[in-house]
Amino acid sequence: MELLNKTIEYYSTLAGISTENFFTSDTPLFVRNSLLDKPLKGYGGPVDILIFHRDGKYIISYSQRGEGFLQIFEGNGIEQAIAAGGTKVKYYYNGNEAHSNNAVMLTEKDYPDYLDFFKSCNPGCGEVEWLHGYFSEIVQKGRCFGIYRNGKIAAATDSPDLPVSGEHFGENDCGENLTVKMDFAEIGINTLPEFRRQGLAYEVCAALISSLLSKGTIPLWSAASDNIASRKLAEKLGFKELMRVTEISLPLL
Repeated sequence: MELLNKTIEYYSTLAGISTENFFTSDTPLFVRNSLLDKPLKGYGGPVDILIFHRDGKYIISYSQRGEGFLQIFEGNGIEQAIAAGGTKVKYYYNGNEAHSNNAVMLTEKDYPDYLDFFKSCNPGCGEVEWLHGYFSEIVQKGRCFGIYRNGKIAAATDSPDLPVSGEHFGENDCGENLTVKMDFAEIGINTLPEFRRQGLAYEVCAALISSLLSKGTIPLWSAASDNIASRKLAEKLGFKELMRVTEISLPLL
């Protein structure tokens, strides 16, 4: 229950609401969210509207720019907007601690192997000067676990940036000032094509989850709604669906 409550606290902060208002209204809740007025860390581009939805309830969090487009949600506009945007399934961790006997925590000396691994997972990725800095960061945080096969990394975790992490300052929908310590980590996973369907993704993710929990860090999982493999892996690891979130950028509307 504590992991669920902490995860709700995280997403309430992202939505710009108090935890008391997290899916408690039977009518759509509209929230002006200053967080969305600037690019969110971990997102590929600007996001003007976030639609949090579950069980027929909606929280619509919008930026200053998005405020002028709220009329799109009239009638059955919410469902139309969800269909037009990109939807991700958000999970909270609810399982017994997963275990791994084969994964190892990668270190800085593993970077040449990780570079080869990354390029193999992302053919045509172009210049990757940024990768060493990112790898060093997740290694220092202890968030990169891998499994070697045939002398190369076959599967490895990463941990993308989160929009609200560390000390977060802001104001919720009740006008209350927020100073919240957000100690969360979202789990990312890649496996080389030739080593898929061998349980390696489970192994490395289980190792990272165990490490995070030992440090008091809350693991998060997010998957595109059509990424069935990621969603099945999440459930196998002990995650449960909390809600779905649709991201909308105004050029898409």
